[in-house]
Amino acid sequence: MFKWPSLIWSFDGLSDTAKMRVVAREPWRQWRRLTYYRAIAAYSYAGYRKFFTDEARRGLLPLVISLLPAVALNDLTALYWFQISRHARAGIYHLARSRNASGLTRLIARRLGIPLL
Repeated sequence: MFKWPSLIWSFDGLSDTAKMRVVAREPWRQWRRLTYYRAIAAYSYAGYRKFFTDEARRGLLPLVISLLPAVALNDLTALYWFQISRHARAGIYHLARSRNASGLTRLIARRLGIPLL
C-alpha cells in the first residue's frame, strides 16, 4: 500500500497517466481500499500504528477503519459485491479465503461458483 506506489511514482520517465493506470498515487486515502484490506485481514490497528505515524498520512478515517470488526466487514463486503457487483469474483475469492471469512462469505463464494480449495 506504500512501497509499490512510491516506487511507481518515482519514475520520472513515465507520464502521470501511465502511473495512474498502474496504481493510485496515495491508495491509503481511498476508504474503500482500506475497508477491503481490513476485511481480508491485510490492515489492522497495528498496521495503522506502523504506517500512519507520519502527519501527512494520519487521519481519523484510517483509524476508525482499523478498529472496525474485520469479520463484519468481510461479510458486508461480500454481501455488497454479491448484490451490486457479481463480476468482482477475484475480490470475493480473497474475502472467502481470508482468516476473517465467515460461513456467509464462503456461502456467497459457493453460490457464485468460486472454488475455495
